[in-house]
Amino acid sequence: MTIRFVIPWYGDIPGGAERECRRTAEELAARSHGVEVWTTTIREFASNWNIPYHPEGSIDTNGVMVRRFRADVTDHTRFISLNQKVLAGEILGEQEERDFLAHSVNSRRLIEALSEEPAEATFIIPYCFGLTVQAAYADPAHTWMIPCFHDEGYARFRVYSDLFPRLAGLVLHTQAEADLISELHPTPAAALRVLGEGVDVELSGDAASFIDRYGLPGRFLLYLGRKDQAKNAPELLRFFAYYRTRYPDSPLRLVMVGPGSVDIPAGVQPWVSDLGFIPREHVLDALAAAELLVQPSLHESFSLVLMESWAFGKPALVNAGCQVTRQAVEAADGGLWYEGYPLFEAALQRLETDEKLRATLGEQGRRYVTSNFTWSRIVERYESLLASA
Repeated sequence: MTIRFVIPWYGDIPGGAERECRRTAEELAARSHGVEVWTTTIREFASNWNIPYHPEGSIDTNGVMVRRFRADVTDHTRFISLNQKVLAGEILGEQEERDFLAHSVNSRRLIEALSEEPAEATFIIPYCFGLTVQAAYADPAHTWMIPCFHDEGYARFRVYSDLFPRLAGLVLHTQAEADLISELHPTPAAALRVLGEGVDVELSGDAASFIDRYGLPGRFLLYLGRKDQAKNAPELLRFFAYYRTRYPDSPLRLVMVGPGSVDIPAGVQPWVSDLGFIPREHVLDALAAAELLVQPSLHESFSLVLMESWAFGKPALVNAGCQVTRQAVEAADGGLWYEGYPLFEAALQRLETDEKLRATLGEQGRRYVTSNFTWSRIVERYESLLASA
């Protein structure tokens, strides 16, 4: 069976969907499946979409045949203006929604080739671009979408109520993702297949090296991710600042790793280290050194950083407003959750002062990840899905 993935951009580039596509394709190829990836000549989301970065054509990349098609020239200014409205929580009108998809990343050449060269199984990831919507319509009966769906403005586009029920099915990461799709775009239950996402569980890091390299005395909780409003980083800083005023003798620091920037309250600056973007090996060192991971985001479809922290045996503190991370913590019994500052304080106090609790929760999280999300298990789930299609 030829397995095809369609994604707007492909390679060793930032992004959860991009990483998932690359690793899933490579792991399937390593099991002797015929795997190909169809994508555009665009480098990544942050590049200029109207200027090709990659040449057109096919190339073998880590055992996967990657075929690139020239992207269409679109009105990026129009896309940005509509995207800003979506990010601000506005509901687009029907014409605005069509314009959003039309001026998003697209490739007529790729869509034409899909119609001319159908595959036995096509997986499209993620859901929220013009290219991925058009590709899904090209051969819906043999197409599975990996939407990476979560509670955001794009999730309410009207097009998905028509598209999702037409597909062979949706490959989902969590039950919370399936529940949200059912709420917003009723889809046959049999088409919602919760497979999860692969996690590298054999991870290692050098805690002492991280402490020495970044000059971090004492214990710390770790935040990994974009430092912006969408990830709820500003609220985390406010909560931690208030926690420090309530517990001035606490040894805990907050270490933030990832792109973007936030304003650190003046009174808490000595206790917050914003390291920005650091190399992957340093991230692993940070996970090895941290007391726990804090995940304040409200909008996740899986949360790889949560799973990787559990692979290191670290407990997690998550926002109860995110059904995905709260359900994961409850399923794993691998951490605590909070809703509002009082519960944040109570949970952090327990985790800070109870070493045995931290160890127990971290070990339970580690067992949960290794039992459910190793790459071998994920590939087996894909194989079972394809066998039953």
